[in-house]
Amino acid sequence: DKMRKDMTVQINDAKIDLHRSLSSSTDNQEEGLAGLDASLGAMQQVMQEGFAQGIENTAAVDLRVRDLGGQMERLEGLADGQATLQQTIRTLQAQLQVHEDGIREVRTGQQFLRDSIADLERKVVVATAAPPKEQGGFSSEVQGLVDKLKDDDPLQRVSAIEKLSKYEDPALIPFVEGLLEDSYEMNRFYAANTLGNWEAMASVPALIATLNDDFAFVRKEANAALVKITKEDMGYDSKAGDKDREQAVERWSDWWKSNGS
Repeated sequence: DKMRKDMTVQINDAKIDLHRSLSSSTDNQEEGLAGLDASLGAMQQVMQEGFAQGIENTAAVDLRVRDLGGQMERLEGLADGQATLQQTIRTLQAQLQVHEDGIREVRTGQQFLRDSIADLERKVVVATAAPPKEQGGFSSEVQGLVDKLKDDDPLQRVSAIEKLSKYEDPALIPFVEGLLEDSYEMNRFYAANTLGNWEAMASVPALIATLNDDFAFVRKEANAALVKITKEDMGYDSKAGDKDREQAVERWSDWWKSNGS
């Protein structure tokens, strides 16, 4: 009997434990299902909010696309305006070029007129130049210098021509021109320099002849005087070879034949 009672007690305890386990399992299952339901609800809420945000973003993108389209249309209008502006600028540049060409032509004419007037003034000076004065026709100082131009001492002649160069008197031109054939090369140099500074047009033939001087520095000064007097340049090089210098001398001679009268 005791054994049966013990087994009965054990069976009853086992039933109680089984009921407790079933009850606990049921409670856990219900809690799990409730948690799962809550998670599904949260996920649904997130998806709905994301969908709504996507719709809003799509609307914003559509609005931006429309705005960009309007800007493109305005840019196309600006491109047309820029093309018109560029064409206007090209037209103005062409007109400006024509205007500048006209100004250059006027300046060229003015320069030609100035050169013509200067040449005429030189010819008038030569035409009205007094003939070499007789003894006593100059001041005593000038006459003394003229006399020294014939001194036997070449250095005295150098001193005289240097001092005479400050007297720009057409009557002195023949006396100075005579020194282009002086035996001392420095006197020939100072004579060419003085005649150039005086712009003695009548001395051009004598200066052309001096282009054949034995000394290059004298030839160079004679050519410089010719350029200063005539306002012309025949490309003469005092240190060039004989043939090149001869050709340049011929050009000077031809110029004088055409313009000397």
